[in-house]
Amino acid sequence: MVDNLIAIEKISENINEKEVIRFDGKCVYQVVYFLPPREVVQQACEIINYIIRENRVTRIKSLPILFLLLLTNKRNINDAIEASKNGNERYLIKCCISNQMEKISVSEKRVRYLLSLNAINSIDWLS
Repeated sequence: MVDNLIAIEKISENINEKEVIRFDGKCVYQVVYFLPPREVVQQACEIINYIIRENRVTRIKSLPILFLLLLTNKRNINDAIEASKNGNERYLIKCCISNQMEKISVSEKRVRYLLSLNAINSIDWLS
């Protein structure tokens, strides 16, 4: 993995999610209550990087919300928010802008399905 592009950190209960979920011009931050497969996080970060690098206009204007949709593999924002709350532990996931992304290698069928679902959903968001 290229240093500092993607970071996943378990966070404590006393951290206010609304303060950490953001796009600061360099990185997108999102909080979820489950740990997505690493490949899904990588793909989500690649799509976010593509949108920023190519200056693409998307139907979803908020990069943190788009990142959440990609991390949860959902098409609908309400479904993504609900899915992001399924779990007992909270994780802060950071994706930073870069031209260097690591190649995604997939070994599980379930992960391959999730990546395909994200690819289909992102076509809709980018049109």
